[in-house]
Amino acid sequence: MAVRQEQIHLQKHFFFNLSRNDQLSLAFLIAVCLAITGFTTYRIYQSELHTYRQKMEKQASLYEAQFKQAFNNHLERLDGLRNFYLTSSYVDRYDFQIYTRTLLNNHTDIESISWAPRISNIERAIHEQQTRDDGFSQYMIYQRDKYGNRIVADPHSEYFPAAYIEPMQKNDIRLGFNYASNAEYLQAMSRARDSGLPVASKFYPGENETHQYLFTVFTPVYNSIAPLNTIELRRQRFRGFIVAEFPLNQIFTLAVPQQKESNFDISVSDITPAIIIDNNGYKQSPPQNSPKIYLWHSFDNSAPALFSYTSQLDFAGRTWQLQFDDYSTNLSERPGIQSAIFFTAGTLFTLLIAAYVIGSSHRRILIENLVEKRTAELKTTKDELEQILSNTVEGIYGVDIRGRTIFANQAALEMTGFTEEEMINNPQHALIHHHYPDGSTYPPEECKIYQAYTKGITTSSDKEVFWHKNGYSIPVEYTSTPIYDEQNNITGAVIIFRNITERKKYEAEIIEARHRAEEASRSKSEFLATMSHEIRTPMNGLLGMAQLLSGTKLDQTQQEYVDAMLQSGEVLLLQINDVLDFSRIESGRLQLEPHAFDLYTLCIQLIQLMSNRAESKGILLQLDYPDNTPRHFIGDSMRIRQIMLNLVNNAIKFTEEGHINISVKCLSRQIDSAKLSIEIKDTGIGIPADQFEHIFNPFTQADASTTRRYGGSGLGLAICKRLADLMHAQIGVNSTVNKGSNFWLHVELPLSESTELFNSFIAPEEKLIFSGNALLVEDNYVNAIVAKNMLSNLGLTITLAENGKIAIEKYKQGNFDLIFMDCQMPVMDGYSATEIIRKYDKNIPVLAITANILPEDINRCIQSGMNACLHKPIEQNRLQHELKHWLPFKQDHTSSAEITTSTDVLQALSLDTAHLERLKNMMDNLFMELIPAYIEGSDKILDELPELIRTGDTSTLERHAHSLKSSSRNVGANSLATLAEKMEKMAHSQNLKAYEDTYPQLQEDYQQIREQLLRYQANINNIK
Repeated sequence: MAVRQEQIHLQKHFFFNLSRNDQLSLAFLIAVCLAITGFTTYRIYQSELHTYRQKMEKQASLYEAQFKQAFNNHLERLDGLRNFYLTSSYVDRYDFQIYTRTLLNNHTDIESISWAPRISNIERAIHEQQTRDDGFSQYMIYQRDKYGNRIVADPHSEYFPAAYIEPMQKNDIRLGFNYASNAEYLQAMSRARDSGLPVASKFYPGENETHQYLFTVFTPVYNSIAPLNTIELRRQRFRGFIVAEFPLNQIFTLAVPQQKESNFDISVSDITPAIIIDNNGYKQSPPQNSPKIYLWHSFDNSAPALFSYTSQLDFAGRTWQLQFDDYSTNLSERPGIQSAIFFTAGTLFTLLIAAYVIGSSHRRILIENLVEKRTAELKTTKDELEQILSNTVEGIYGVDIRGRTIFANQAALEMTGFTEEEMINNPQHALIHHHYPDGSTYPPEECKIYQAYTKGITTSSDKEVFWHKNGYSIPVEYTSTPIYDEQNNITGAVIIFRNITERKKYEAEIIEARHRAEEASRSKSEFLATMSHEIRTPMNGLLGMAQLLSGTKLDQTQQEYVDAMLQSGEVLLLQINDVLDFSRIESGRLQLEPHAFDLYTLCIQLIQLMSNRAESKGILLQLDYPDNTPRHFIGDSMRIRQIMLNLVNNAIKFTEEGHINISVKCLSRQIDSAKLSIEIKDTGIGIPADQFEHIFNPFTQADASTTRRYGGSGLGLAICKRLADLMHAQIGVNSTVNKGSNFWLHVELPLSESTELFNSFIAPEEKLIFSGNALLVEDNYVNAIVAKNMLSNLGLTITLAENGKIAIEKYKQGNFDLIFMDCQMPVMDGYSATEIIRKYDKNIPVLAITANILPEDINRCIQSGMNACLHKPIEQNRLQHELKHWLPFKQDHTSSAEITTSTDVLQALSLDTAHLERLKNMMDNLFMELIPAYIEGSDKILDELPELIRTGDTSTLERHAHSLKSSSRNVGANSLATLAEKMEKMAHSQNLKAYEDTYPQLQEDYQQIREQLLRYQANINNIK
């Protein structure tokens, strides 16, 4: 210390000993040096401040980008749920629960997701009752009063209640809340509905103790996959909202996990302009005051912030302002330290300059110190830049104009598996971008990154992969930006990428969920088709016997019974067909088949078909078809007829007296098309006005008592509505209670010059007698007896064959004019048999007899070589009409013979003897063959079952059980048929163990039935 003071003393002493000029020169030199030091210090401070701000802005921008990405990801997830609704005509509570639980389990920053359908005031009571029936006994549409208490929702034209909500455990109290009762919510909902885009609410504090701020996003859902380009269309097709509630703080915490290590207080405020809705649309006013919500608050902000960064985030129709304030107290991180050091050093340097006059050695030492400090500053700046790159979550690397990697951050190295030495100076494309996702070679000249550093094009992609060092691919989303020098020459490119494996996985899950929904729809259709086949098989015997019985001489009471049987069977078949049609429409498998047809002739035939039923009730059925209305169109006449037949059938059903008028009018006409109005007006019971909106819903009738009084499945009008939608037509109703209803269909059809009518139904005819020999191929004995009686009753000579193989042999031996071919038979089915017969004879008519009525089943029959299909149960009128195409005939003028009945009825618990009595009366002498044939066939099946069980031949076991089920039900052995049906399902599901365990019970039950049948037959023989 003494030495230092001595040096200063000597310097002062030397200064005063200088001449005045030398003193002035030295003073000037000191002044210049001090000025340079001050200026340089200022510039260093500015550089420090600039570097500090860059660092803070980069960090704030990173948090901002992560925050924005988190919100956008949530919008994508809500959009995925909306697409799930668009691809499904109806999403039930279970589907919603499965979909949303997966979403909520994977993303804890979603508070709740609910479905708020559009419920009209008319639908309110029905909606509440249906939800209570689903298990929510206390459910109601409610709102909250000014104290926050739940009260019944005020009457409105429409409501948007939380019909489904997940997770249910902590949100069950919100089930039924009418979102439209909240003015803030209502404004956001209106904007979302009219714009078609998600709209968020303002921030609001949560109700729990976490002090979280929440906001709600309303995503509109429409009844249309096609774009809706106008507000009017969006309002018409509007379906409801997907409502998602998000905790603001938790989203930020998960989106920015490194926030605790930052120097920021982070806050957000809502600066969205207020929206005023009037008759002229939406208007904006200045934004309302919004509280500042701190997302991260860890510093004492009583003093001014060292640094503030503000940005705007546009999200779901709102504008939020993010603010990042730095209150760091760490002196080493604050700007000005280095400049202060430099100023001190500059001052010392100035003194050393002054001392330079004394000695150059002191000046040299000062310069060396200064150079060392500057080097340290540059190193610090470089380290900071490297730190920023290392902490960035996205992979970043650069290439030169030859595609060689010139730098790569830590994230890029970790994602690709390469070291920095392996990456730098090596061709980027050959290293990590050499193949497409499918494994095929990716030529460099086609690479989008290549285009960036060769053509100066900024490119991006999320459809490609980078390849890891270990050989597997990484789905990435990247952006490639060209780099230019000061002369605007391309020097390379910077590539920023991120791993999107999770996003791809999520997209795959969405596709898989859609696939499962489609598979469920297909399974439902297949189940209904199978059930149709199983119901139609016994219905064939029932209605066939009833038609045969109707053709005999009966007294009035007997005729009434038979007519009731036929009418009930026809109603059941109509309902089966309705269920099948509705299922095919719902699954998207029903397609329109346009063709030329005559609408006027179609109406006439419709009146002919329904006239007997109308006349039986004393109702006048009339047609109004003006001369100026076109007749010939191109369209699916079968579906137009189906709509009209349903509407006329309903009109007759619900009209006790008066008239029914069918009116067809032309609303407008173009050069090649016309818009028609088809109306069916009746004088029946009418429909209340509050039922108009949902009467076309499935399984719905205007009143619960309607089903009890008039019957019906409630699907007829629903099918009409779906068919009208397929035709891009409109259907509706106008009605007055106790005065009548007017159902209308507005449809636009292309005009046709053809006069040919596509006929799909047969009007009743008088009985005809045909001549010819027919081969009947049917494995079920009872069905064979029914068909044989029908055909014999029409004058044909019938030869029976049990399966396709026997049919081919008898065909070769006989001389037949016609073949009736069952489709599903053992040994050889009807399709294979027909294909073989066609090799011998291309012309003989082959008519299919099948219980399968779907278009694909009919196409299979035609492709195998059959000429036409007769559906079980066979109608004698349809059978007679079909035979007219193939055989000569004449009208029958003979009368029926009387039927004798037996009064002896055997009582048995497991045998329906009343059914046997009816068969005996219908079949007369042929009945004596029925029981022996049944016993012979069943004995053979029971004898074969043990060996089939031993060998595990489940296919034959299933067929035998099916045959035993059908034949047992036709002889009245219903309990045995039920047991055989269970075994058929066991064999179908490959459950051989259960089949084997049930076999002893089947054998025991069959022996009882066999003995009862033999006693019954013996009793009949004794009576004779």
